[in-house]
Amino acid sequence: MNAYHVYLKGELAKLRHYDDAPCFINQSGCADGAFGLQLNEGWLAQRFATQAGVDSYVGSLDEPSLVELTARCSQWRQNGVAVKLQGRHAEFLPIAAENVLVCQAEPCL
Repeated sequence: MNAYHVYLKGELAKLRHYDDAPCFINQSGCADGAFGLQLNEGWLAQRFATQAGVDSYVGSLDEPSLVELTARCSQWRQNGVAVKLQGRHAEFLPIAAENVLVCQAEPCL
């Protein structure tokens, strides 16, 4: 699993909420049918209703699709993650959750 998988699993899980789906549809720049997605709130909510569904979808994407969909989600979320991931290698280390310091990720939080 790479950093693109991790990012997309978190962002796409938000689409199960009807409040987030319209923003994704309007701001991601995705065309209907791109990446096998239907740009419809109900379809997105149903497709990503469970984390297992999200994980399965993300796992089915090839590398170019992972990178491009990350760019689309980064555009939707306005967080610059796609640029930060370019050319970077992610390393995953097993550590206890209480040892992780999480900083503010989005201006609205």
